[in-house]
Amino acid sequence: MSLATLPKTVRTFARLRVIAQVLSKHGFGHFVDRLQFGRYLRPVEWFRRGKAAEEPDADPLAAIGARLVRVCEELGPTFVKLGQMATTRPDIFPAQALAELERLQDDVGPFPPEQARRIFREDTGETVDEAFREFTDQPFASGSIGQVHRAITADGQEVVVKVKRPGIDQVVQLDIYVLQWMAERAESLFPELRPYHPKMLVDEFAQSIRNELDFINEASATSRFHEAFEDDPHISTPQIRWDLTGPSVLTLEYMDGLRFRDALAKESSRSEPTKSPRPWPGGTSQDHISCPSADGSDPVVSGSVESSSPPLDRKALAENLADCFLRQFFDLGLFHADPHPGNLLIRPPAEIVLFDFGMVGKIDDELVGQMVIGIVAATKKEIDVLIDVFADVGALGRETDRQMLARDLRELLDKYYGLPLRRMDLATMLRELLETVRRNDVTLPRNSVAMFKSLATVSGVVLQLDPELNLVSLLQPKLSKLIRDRFSPRRLLRIAGMSAWHLGSILRDAPRFVRDLMRGIGRGQFQINIRHENLDYLISELDRSSNRVAFSVVVASTIIGSSMLLSVETDFTVLGMPIRYLGFAGYGLAFIMAAWLLIAILRSGKMS
Repeated sequence: MSLATLPKTVRTFARLRVIAQVLSKHGFGHFVDRLQFGRYLRPVEWFRRGKAAEEPDADPLAAIGARLVRVCEELGPTFVKLGQMATTRPDIFPAQALAELERLQDDVGPFPPEQARRIFREDTGETVDEAFREFTDQPFASGSIGQVHRAITADGQEVVVKVKRPGIDQVVQLDIYVLQWMAERAESLFPELRPYHPKMLVDEFAQSIRNELDFINEASATSRFHEAFEDDPHISTPQIRWDLTGPSVLTLEYMDGLRFRDALAKESSRSEPTKSPRPWPGGTSQDHISCPSADGSDPVVSGSVESSSPPLDRKALAENLADCFLRQFFDLGLFHADPHPGNLLIRPPAEIVLFDFGMVGKIDDELVGQMVIGIVAATKKEIDVLIDVFADVGALGRETDRQMLARDLRELLDKYYGLPLRRMDLATMLRELLETVRRNDVTLPRNSVAMFKSLATVSGVVLQLDPELNLVSLLQPKLSKLIRDRFSPRRLLRIAGMSAWHLGSILRDAPRFVRDLMRGIGRGQFQINIRHENLDYLISELDRSSNRVAFSVVVASTIIGSSMLLSVETDFTVLGMPIRYLGFAGYGLAFIMAAWLLIAILRSGKMS
């Protein structure tokens, strides 16, 4: 993507200039130079570029992560979201940098309630006063995408209303244009960045944030989870109010419960006197606790839980939580991709409230099939088959050495081979697997990485509740059933039938395709197209070089002409001044032009 493909507006170039300034400010000046962003800096700003201050004993990768955090926070919500999404790809980025990026917080002040009311009316066709009996103008959570209000509908249901921030679509769209351009240039100009796949990362981010900006996507995912667990007495999810929901407004059932850490703390101090609950703005006695996520705008909060609630059944709670996510992975095909404790509420003794479905992952039939083959290959220690599975899903990169990858995978499998199930730590196993594939330039499908990470996160939460629970033993029957289903005679027969149908279609259409091809060749219609990579960059460099040569010729000509004027002995005047005085003016102009040319060469980083 060349600069010509970017929207040529004042806002675009102003944004490029801000990005160049912030990157230079935080120690990425070399990146700005090699991307040729220096042209968007003022000369004074360019000369003031300095190296970012770092702790002398800090890990280099962690220091880069810390500087990236400051860059994202300063550049605003789109870049904060990009940094947060990068933490979901531990197969690409080193753990030290991801640990710093996980500190990114999306904290944006609320917008006026008048705007929220206007957006609600435009999106749903009803005014706030018509739709709700009570509506709290002061939001209890606010983020870059939207803010959340408490309300009671006209029919008496307690709900939360998430309203999209005005103008956020235009801001995000502009940043996506710029990011895609930067990613393509970075991947072509920085060979060392190719293992991090900047283009792929930005494309994934663009798709993700566009889905997040349309609240219908989150509403649909929430509705699917509600239908899947509606009959489960141990799992609760909010119900969508579709009559009060649109692309910019999300209205869903208010859910009460205790936050995870609060529930554990309360369980350990049940004998201590409890404080009386304070009322929420609607007038009902509630223990109002907001639970914002990284976006700061989760539409569900913990609410009233009586102090006389039954004691927490940690063992049953752990089993219910594990079973909930195993059903998502292997039955529903849709899973909560961000199951940290902040997105879980607990209702003693063992009921779980699951919310915030803005980040979900999907597992299609093809991915499941590849995962089954990979699991069987890993169990049987068939390393070559496992690597072929990676190749089938397009995970192998240009720098992947299959022999080196096979050696590393064999060492990893040998480490855990024969280990008792109760001794297996899924989080550690996942971390070591992702480190192995990252080191070998293997990029796994995003949904599979999200699934593994979600499973590892849930296992950590489950172990906090019940350290004796063996999650692998719960996982094993699901995997066994999945393998049996994948290789059942009925399924194999169906696959064989589909393959036969495809083969028959090919054989049926092949003669016509061959005939059309031969006719095209006979008529001279057969063409071979060659596409040049980075040709626009080469042309730009040639134009810049020729312009500098021409500019240098003008400077030299000015100096020569000025010298000739000074050497002329004549009384001819121009505007009452001797003509030789123009020689001094020419020297001054040549000096300014030469200084300008020198600064341009220095800023290009190609002095030598």
